[in-house]
Amino acid sequence: MDEQTTTADDAPTAPEETPAVEGEQEAEESEQGGKGNREAAKYRRQLREVEGERDQLRERVEALQRQTVDRIIETDYRGKAAGLWESGVTVADLLDDNGDVDPGKVADAWRGTVEKFGLNPLMFDGAYVPQEGRTPTNTAKPGSTWAELFRDL
Repeated sequence: MDEQTTTADDAPTAPEETPAVEGEQEAEESEQGGKGNREAAKYRRQLREVEGERDQLRERVEALQRQTVDRIIETDYRGKAAGLWESGVTVADLLDDNGDVDPGKVADAWRGTVEKFGLNPLMFDGAYVPQEGRTPTNTAKPGSTWAELFRDL
């Protein structure tokens, strides 16, 4: 019986130690889980930052593409691009397969806008000088002095 008593004494102590060891393992796992959660949160935060930067760059590229379309309309067709944008055309409608502005699509969209809204694009080539060919009139009398000119005003 002594062996049984000893065995019985040994048996309860062994199970008591086992839960303590299991508790330590659970604590280690929860620490690793917490570390994993922190790491996952860090990656989610980095992902949000990168997505924000991507969106900013996308907006910047679209603004540059829009400026290119504006320049084409103003220089090639002597029109105001605001009419094109008001007609519902988007930058994406004017891009080729590589994402570059397609001058052919810009031309087609501009012609459609001019026809749809009855716009009157400027039809002349070259620089416009409003007083070209006219000689200014001279209101001063010959032999006038500066003092006389100021008195007349």
